[in-house]
Parts: sequence; C-alpha cells; structure tokens
Amino acid sequence: LYHLKSDTIYFSTNAQCHLDCLDIKKETVLEVLNKGKVNFKKSDIKRNPCKNYIVEKNNFSVLFELCDEKVTLKEFSHAFDSCYCY
Repeated sequence: LYHLKSDTIYFSTNAQCHLDCLDIKKETVLEVLNKGKVNFKKSDIKRNPCKNYIVEKNNFSVLFELCDEKVTLKEFSHAFDSCYCY
C-alpha cells in the first residue's frame, strides 16, 4: 500500500467511465487506500512488468496496476454497481 499511496495515481478510461456513471469523485474510490486491505489471493504481484493489486474496503474492490513508479487505477467495482464500462 505504501507505493500505491505515495505515487501519483492515474485513472484508466474504464475507471473514469465508472466514476462518471456512478457520479462519484475520485477521492471516494481512493479511500480504499486508507485502512483498506490488499487481497493477495486476487492480486497478481508476480506479474511482469506491472504488478496488479486488488485493494478492498467496505463495498469497494479496486484494481491498481503498479509499473515502476507509475500507479494506475485500472478498474473498480462497488456493491451497488449498475454501470457497464467494459
């Protein structure tokens, strides 16, 4: 979580579509980084060149991609999600 928190986080097109559809702010989704938990069973931390981390908190599950020093929020899901941005 340290690297995810300390670097600039970019949002993929899919994640931005989801934000717009659900009418929520980026900060709301990024709250998973505060006391959220990495789900190592769902994450792919051995993937090269970029590692994938699934961070979960409350009703959110967020996929972060960590490439060198660049962090991208690739996608997320919410318990009450009705958006189709894929």
